[in-house]
Amino acid sequence: MAFYAHLSSTHIIPHDPMYAIWAMREAFKERRAPTNPRFEGERDQWILAAAQFVLWGGTELFKHVLVPGLDDERKSLQPGLLCFSEYRLSLRRWRFWTRRAFEMAVEDDRELETYTLPPTPHVPNSPLPVLVYRNALPAPVTETSTQRFIEGNGWSRQGPVFPAIPKRHFHPNVHECYGILRGSSQVHLGVGTSDNNNNPAAGLRLTLRAGDVVVHPAGTAHSNVSDEDEYAYLAFFPAGSPRWRSEDGSKPLDLRAVRAETLAVPIPKDPVDGVKGDLPGLWGEAMGRYTAEKRGAKL
Repeated sequence: MAFYAHLSSTHIIPHDPMYAIWAMREAFKERRAPTNPRFEGERDQWILAAAQFVLWGGTELFKHVLVPGLDDERKSLQPGLLCFSEYRLSLRRWRFWTRRAFEMAVEDDRELETYTLPPTPHVPNSPLPVLVYRNALPAPVTETSTQRFIEGNGWSRQGPVFPAIPKRHFHPNVHECYGILRGSSQVHLGVGTSDNNNNPAAGLRLTLRAGDVVVHPAGTAHSNVSDEDEYAYLAFFPAGSPRWRSEDGSKPLDLRAVRAETLAVPIPKDPVDGVKGDLPGLWGEAMGRYTAEKRGAKL
């Protein structure tokens, strides 16, 4: 590879921002959603951190990067310093840049899925789409890192670490976000307790996995059908939300009244990307279409 000056006990990475992009993709291309990567013990991660530091540190400051202390036999590094010409990067800062490099690699792999669910006789659902962000949480995915990440984007944690909850329910007065910590689960969206279980087309079934983030707009029913590997998640409501109410969809619905309540809930920030994320735009457009359709129906 032309980007390498040489591959030996000391790696010299040429000063080229494109190398950082290449290194990120190479390091993670076979690990789409890695969990608990051991940065300190993997040579490639040190190289990745160095390359990423060059990219983020500025093109004029660093001429090349030296990564000392490589042990080719053990493929590990002794604790120490990275040297950037005459500059030094502490192990603490190296860990920061390594973590940031991983986050960027995950961002590059992130996928956003949208699903719009119609109302049922017992559940309002919403004209605003359910949002599923794949591989969205920074790794390693922990309770602390997930809470810090989502709360940093304008949402507030509610409750403990939750397991799978099979009971069908929806919240008419708040939007809700889940950050999946571990395991996987098949979830059933859009149906209430009294909706027809024998209709395979009712609602939407999809699988959530560790690292995913899902947002249920107010009024959207959700439940867990099955789970594996000690499935667990954190729940969040937009900061400043009122006390949540929960309905199970067991009674016939006054759709007009409940829709008026669910659509009055303010559009929040994107839990993954904050004010610059996709949620405000997607939900704003959906709200505009719904309002226009209702206005047209009255004419």
